[in-house]
Amino acid sequence: MGRIVLVVLFLAVLASVLLGGLSPKPLPQVFAYQDWLYHAAAFAALVFFARVAFPRTLTFWTVLYCLLLALLIEFVHGLMPARTASVGDMFANVVGVLLGMGLALLWKRRLLLREAAGDY
Repeated sequence: MGRIVLVVLFLAVLASVLLGGLSPKPLPQVFAYQDWLYHAAAFAALVFFARVAFPRTLTFWTVLYCLLLALLIEFVHGLMPARTASVGDMFANVVGVLLGMGLALLWKRRLLLREAAGDY
């Protein structure tokens, strides 16, 4: 996948995280813990695309920036009348960050194996 496409995908995921996280009303719940699933999936996608779009960025910085963004969003939730800050949401964000890192590592490993085999 071209780098430009990966950067655009990263920006789209970042915009989705910001729009969803900073919207004045939470998304409707259809099943229990759906909110946590949204948090984990959003931050997994954010970290994954950050790692594959910007591979030269140190992992530490990617994780730090995403965790700070998650913390900032939860802080803002506490300031909104229809939203609440939640330790559970922050836990789901951390799980998402770890999941995204794992997926990015698998992606990189797959690319390295293909490159070593000469299969581009």
